[in-house]
Amino acid sequence: MPESGKLYYKTCRENAGLTQEVVCAYLNIEVTTLSKYENGHLKVDQSTVREMALLYRNRLLPAWHLRYLNPALAEFIPDPAELQSDSEFVLQCDFSVEELEKVYNEAKDFLRNDGILDRDEIMELEKQIPTLQELINKITGLINYVKNKSLLLA
Repeated sequence: MPESGKLYYKTCRENAGLTQEVVCAYLNIEVTTLSKYENGHLKVDQSTVREMALLYRNRLLPAWHLRYLNPALAEFIPDPAELQSDSEFVLQCDFSVEELEKVYNEAKDFLRNDGILDRDEIMELEKQIPTLQELINKITGLINYVKNKSLLLA
């Protein structure tokens, strides 16, 4: 399970505005099975994740799923560069907040000790630079998505 413990299957379903019953009918599974997927009590197979992504119109779900199943390889699984749906926008916001909170909490914990970041603490925070750079990319994707939606409405 990811460090945060957060599972996104339910978030994606809710962002798509779908009930468990509708999803279960589409996936041809029982509500209890979907509930177990959404709560992390049952592993979701790749073909089901694919069907969920299609139904929820969310390409980020399979990327997250692969990262979730393979934490050692997570850094090598790129996020989609362009968001293509409102559901992806919301999930990307969720990812970004979660990652920023990790960095923020680490820095805050260091400052609680004496109010100053010493050399070792700075070196630990330096390890977060790739995460912060990834956040820049995610936030840029969020900005571009809103700008593109705005242009379409104009």
